[in-house]
Amino acid sequence: MSQYYLSILADLMEVNPLNPLVLPDPYENTQSLRANVRKFYRLIRWSLSTNDRIGALVNAYYLGYLLEERASTPAERAKCRKLLTKHYVIACIRVYNLFNIIGIQQIYRSQRISYWIFRKINRQDFCQLLIDVTTLV
Repeated sequence: MSQYYLSILADLMEVNPLNPLVLPDPYENTQSLRANVRKFYRLIRWSLSTNDRIGALVNAYYLGYLLEERASTPAERAKCRKLLTKHYVIACIRVYNLFNIIGIQQIYRSQRISYWIFRKINRQDFCQLLIDVTTLV
């Protein structure tokens, strides 16, 4: 297992705070799906530039949700993904897939992980992490 795997796993076992304040999904129903993708992308970049680790992870989670769930057809998914680099697509979908299992509130409990770790962890370790998370729930 890599150091990335161990860091993420350690954060997934954090228990404090018990009831973190979870910000609601900032998706705007009045805007198009593509406009929302651009907005989330800007929010992630802004969070990264201001060293807001939790904000970057939360926005990545919601962008991953948008890419995986709100974009209902393969054509919509493809259009949304074309607005982002491969790096952002992979990282956001990984954040969403992992925290969708354990709950978004776990992002607010994290102490070590950052947005970038989700792009750096290799596929095999990430898949193992998904399996291990299901035993934590």
